[in-house]
Amino acid sequence: MNGWRTDECTAPAALGVYLRRRAQEGDKTIVGYLPGLYPDAGSFARNLSRLVAHGIRVVEIGVSASAPPMEGDTISVALKEVAAVVPDRLELLRRSTHAAFQAGAFPIVMAFAETLKEIGLERFVSEAAQAGAAAVLIPDVDQSGRFRLSTACAAAGIETVAFLGAEHDSQHGESDTTGKATPFLGPEAFAYLQTADMPTGGRFTPSAELKRRIEELRTCSTSAADIVPIAVGFGLQTPNDVRAAHALGADIAIVGTAMVKAAAEGEERFQAYIETLVGAVSASGGARRV
Repeated sequence: MNGWRTDECTAPAALGVYLRRRAQEGDKTIVGYLPGLYPDAGSFARNLSRLVAHGIRVVEIGVSASAPPMEGDTISVALKEVAAVVPDRLELLRRSTHAAFQAGAFPIVMAFAETLKEIGLERFVSEAAQAGAAAVLIPDVDQSGRFRLSTACAAAGIETVAFLGAEHDSQHGESDTTGKATPFLGPEAFAYLQTADMPTGGRFTPSAELKRRIEELRTCSTSAADIVPIAVGFGLQTPNDVRAAHALGADIAIVGTAMVKAAAEGEERFQAYIETLVGAVSASGGARRV
């Protein structure tokens, strides 16, 4: 069933379980990104409801950073605008994550290592879990930090997202109990492959190399039960980009900059963009509701 599903089930479930089920049933997923409380608290909450209503239930919530690495101009400016209104990052984390949870989304709190340093890793994870986060994504954390983050998240009952930069080689990761190289530490909701070595907001170019990386990453799972869904992000902006990412073998397409631009242009524009994004991709594979 290579289609789209708009889930109307509200029973709580782990994000990883939700994504694995979709992948196993052939349903492709879009993950959205919005800076917390952007462009304002009311619009943010209403836009989250729009995303969920259109089947985009997994949403990255950006927590402001003074000089965010990897982020292009659009997201950097948006994060600075939010920080000018809500300078307390813990308040931003709590309010935006809870708003996403209340909207019926699976919130992924997305921050950078400097935020963990400022707040403290254990407190950051604890606050995220209490606010309703399903997972945490820290793309620039080092390897020792990844272990600490994974341990703290497991203790708090939430998951992490394994961010694998454009330079990552899955054959040279950590070793699992069988001695096989793996980039996964667990419990991880999905693996996030950076499409190319560029900041967000660039242009996505499908390539044989990206397809190879996706296929290679799949070999890191030790069994069917351990399969980690694979996402690609950085540069995906149009329905064609999303379709191309899925055609390369990705289970999940992450859309950030284009979604932020649409939110900045008003709620009607955001609604129209989401309808175009989901509608075009649904038409290519068929949608079903449960």
